Amino acid sequence: MESQNHASTTVQDDYNSIAKPTGPRRKRKHQGVWVSHLTAPGKKLVSIRGLPTERLRAILSKPPQPSQARDRGPTRTPARSQPPPKKRPTPTRVTHPNLTASTALYPIRWEEGIPKPYGGILPKEDVDTTDTMPSQKERDRFDAAKNKVEEEKKMRAQLFPPTSVNKRRVEGGISEASLIECIHFGKHEIDTWYAAPYPEEYSLNKVLWICEFCLKYMNSEYVCWRHKLKCPAKHPPGDEIYRDGSISVFEVDGRKQPVYCQNLCLMSKLFLGSKTLYYDVHPFLFYVMTESDEYGMHFVGYFSKEKREGSQSNVSCILTLPIHQRKGYGNLLIDFSYLLTRAEKKTGTPEKPFSDLGLVSYRNYWKLQLCYQLRHQKDPITIGEISLKTGMTTDDIICGLEALNALVCDPLTGTYALRLDYKLFEATIEKWEKKGYVKLNPDALLWTPYVMGKSQAEQLSEMPLSTIAPRPEEERDE
Repeated sequence: MESQNHASTTVQDDYNSIAKPTGPRRKRKHQGVWVSHLTAPGKKLVSIRGLPTERLRAILSKPPQPSQARDRGPTRTPARSQPPPKKRPTPTRVTHPNLTASTALYPIRWEEGIPKPYGGILPKEDVDTTDTMPSQKERDRFDAAKNKVEEEKKMRAQLFPPTSVNKRRVEGGISEASLIECIHFGKHEIDTWYAAPYPEEYSLNKVLWICEFCLKYMNSEYVCWRHKLKCPAKHPPGDEIYRDGSISVFEVDGRKQPVYCQNLCLMSKLFLGSKTLYYDVHPFLFYVMTESDEYGMHFVGYFSKEKREGSQSNVSCILTLPIHQRKGYGNLLIDFSYLLTRAEKKTGTPEKPFSDLGLVSYRNYWKLQLCYQLRHQKDPITIGEISLKTGMTTDDIICGLEALNALVCDPLTGTYALRLDYKLFEATIEKWEKKGYVKLNPDALLWTPYVMGKSQAEQLSEMPLSTIAPRPEEERDE
């Protein structure tokens, strides 16, 4: 009993040293021997209850047996048999009544033998595109309209056979390549005067459609109508440097807006026979004049100018569309070019030789400006002083004075003098002002002269630039 009490006391002390869980516990009725294991940090307690005393004494009297680890040898994991690689099915073209050409852009998934187009991300009712396929009735209507258009083309070809009218003057020669007879520009159809080097697919049409804002050229009315729906331009690109009422002038740099300037040069070639500049627009500035209304700023005319500081030409090429001629816009463009020349504190002259209309316009302008300068002149004045006031060169001033019969020469001494006919000056000015043309407002100009970098100036100073071809008369003389 002493050993039993000693064993019970030891077991009870170790059992009490272990933290027991708190809270009520459900009592169970045990029958026979009950063994429980309790663990604590560094201790392990086995509690045996319901064991007879003789049995417990026999178990405690035996020495503990040493633990022997069983040597099972090195463990080997059996190699798993890998399944053979699956062969990818070769892509085949699926024909399905609900599939269209657009479904080829998306992967087609298959579920239970049924194709799922658009990657299976759309429901079945959205995938079905049979409602958008043209029916047989619609196909018949399309074929009927197609046959009608072909018959109209044949009829027009019979009524208006191609003649020599399609030939256009190109730099002194005749070209049969361009068949463009008119351009559709805004709300107007304008007959062309000369041929322009448009691409072949556009030159084979009799009518060329041009957007009046971005100057993009197209070969059909439908394409032009679609372009108008998407074209964001309502005025020329560049800086607006002048605005007086509905008249505005934009300065467009050929280096910054090459596409617009190239389209502008191609269109102007249809009305200028001596123009040679089409694609090399980087060395030039373009001044585009527009007339504004509630729909935008519509193209009226333009003139180009070289960027080189050493150039004596204040105008390289000038054009007023035929639909805006006889309205004073040509004179306004010339006057504006001389306004820029005076702002630069220089004198300038247009690039020569002139075209036929250009020669008439400039002679009229020189004569009119001299009338304004000399109408109230009482004191002696020199040609150099007139040149500083007007920005014109001495040669142009002499040409204008000869048109007014204001330059006389003494046959004895050979000296020249001015003979001022004030009545002629007033009559010329009155005749011009009766037409009611738009006048230039110098105070509306907001502009600074173009400053060119050193590297660009050196590059342009070494290359000769010319935008006007020699006149046929000069070629014959040579």
